[in-house]
Amino acid sequence: MKITPIIFSAGMIRTLLDGLKTQTRRVVKPQPSFPGYCPTKKDKGLHWASEDHFRKGGIYHCPYGRPSDLLWVRESCYAHELSDCEAEESEEREEDYIPYGLDGVIYKADDHFEPIKNSIEASDSWVKMHHYRGKRGATVPSIHMPRWASRLTLRITNIKMERVQEINSGDAMTEGFMVHSRDIGGMMISITPLFWFEDLWNSINEKRGQGWSTNPWVWVIEFEVVKMNVDYLIANASYYSGRNL
Repeated sequence: MKITPIIFSAGMIRTLLDGLKTQTRRVVKPQPSFPGYCPTKKDKGLHWASEDHFRKGGIYHCPYGRPSDLLWVRESCYAHELSDCEAEESEEREEDYIPYGLDGVIYKADDHFEPIKNSIEASDSWVKMHHYRGKRGATVPSIHMPRWASRLTLRITNIKMERVQEINSGDAMTEGFMVHSRDIGGMMISITPLFWFEDLWNSINEKRGQGWSTNPWVWVIEFEVVKMNVDYLIANASYYSGRNL
């Protein structure tokens, strides 16, 4: 089983948490130099090439894995020790009471606090994170998030390769569609899932030369979200196998 990190923005993290996002599209690197790519017969279509390219030994294989492999989600966060005031506030809420002075991680996407495990190893890892780049409590960008701090795991259910403009309205919905209208020139205009996704795609990829108009080849990764650290999930695989996570 392959385990690979994958980065999401704060907005997309919230859609993962809310169950709105079960697909992601990532640019194929390097881009195929000619059209006509299709799945080969190897590994149930997880290798992709044109017939001519295949004969020459050129095959594209998805770097994110294959169905049943796991992706652990990287997001912006920071190490935090609860103050007495914060602990008192949590005690008043009762349902999420957290003991005084507990060490943990706060996730920037939704300000959720997750306490670390009660172990020397977890404490040592937390201390290193708390002193990120020599500054106490500094925000750790998603690219540098350590695996132990991840709270979301994606179990891949399907992979395919297509042009980004081949996305349909239903797939755009499962990319995390959540904006239904926008203020344009003082008027609220309805936004379709496809228009929303095109705008989202350009905000991330246009500056990299892979905007919507260039219609790049992308990996389409479908997945189910498990709200659990990947290593904890693996350690308890027999317990969680077949359960609705």
